[in-house]
Amino acid sequence: MIRLSRAQEDYLHEIYEIILEKKFAKVTDISERLGVKPSSVTSMVRVLSEKELIIYEKSSPILLTENGELLAKVVKQQHDTFTQFFEIIGVPKHIAEKETLKIEHTLNPITLEKLNQFVTGYNLKNK
Repeated sequence: MIRLSRAQEDYLHEIYEIILEKKFAKVTDISERLGVKPSSVTSMVRVLSEKELIIYEKSSPILLTENGELLAKVVKQQHDTFTQFFEIIGVPKHIAEKETLKIEHTLNPITLEKLNQFVTGYNLKNK
């Protein structure tokens, strides 16, 4: 599996979310969502393109490659697991989102899997 930095995961996750909404992403979309300068986005999308996770050409829509989409889904699933866990224990959604961003990149994969199992089990029991 491709190893990504925290920032690379954040960008990939955001690109995935934008593509789910709009079918493609633009540098300006990513810049607005992440609150960063377009030049920062351009630098990062070049890196993600070199890793063959996105298709990027200047002034063209940004698309995910097959590998990029698979990895983005994993990142999103981990993000959603944390957010759901915090909501299960009573943390308001807006705070849960912020807390998720702080810790989602720091836990051991075993801890992530156990947390995912807990949230999945909880959701099944409480439908």
